[in-house]
Amino acid sequence: MLQLKGVRDSTGARRVERALKRVAGVRDVAVQPGSRAKVMFDSSRLRAIQLVLAVRKAGYDAVLATRPAEPPL
Repeated sequence: MLQLKGVRDSTGARRVERALKRVAGVRDVAVQPGSRAKVMFDSSRLRAIQLVLAVRKAGYDAVLATRPAEPPL
């Protein structure tokens, strides 16, 4: 999951989605404007930082979103 910065509308969301889909190893992308991008990718072919770089190349910013801690059993 990527936390997006600067993506305020559907045009920006489409631009980020296209940029991420061009990265070799990306299987699926879902972008929510002003929020997050959920990216399914082959971790044996690329590292998550490459996704951040693709978003930056598209003119926006992104950081890796951390997952909330799971409650103990």
